[in-house]
Amino acid sequence: MDDIITPALVLEETRIYIPAENTLPDEYLLKLAADLIALHGNTMDMLGKIKCEFLKAIARLNGAMSSINPTGVKSEKLGDHSITYGGVDGATTDWGGYLKQVSTVLCPMFGVESNYGLGITIHSPCKKPIIRKCCR
Repeated sequence: MDDIITPALVLEETRIYIPAENTLPDEYLLKLAADLIALHGNTMDMLGKIKCEFLKAIARLNGAMSSINPTGVKSEKLGDHSITYGGVDGATTDWGGYLKQVSTVLCPMFGVESNYGLGITIHSPCKKPIIRKCCR
């Protein structure tokens, strides 16, 4: 049983890297981990990739949540569900910066290298014909 990835394992191994301002509940994080496991596979050789994608998804979701709540509301409750905005004691996290750090620092630490390309882009003026028509 130790050779497969579980959502609880993903959450346990990444919890230290999740900022305290995270607004996503553990139930949602476990579902997110389960979705990533279903997408990438549950073998231990995929653990680094899943941890990397998991932390990126947390950054994107928290960034989206913080950007759509400009009213300053700290928390809402509707029936049995409640959600807290803005993190702990009004602290805020630069989720875009966190996403960049996950990609450049944490993912390589998990054994996942980012794809990047080297090259140049050439912008040239309109094409001119090399051979000009002669008038006779």
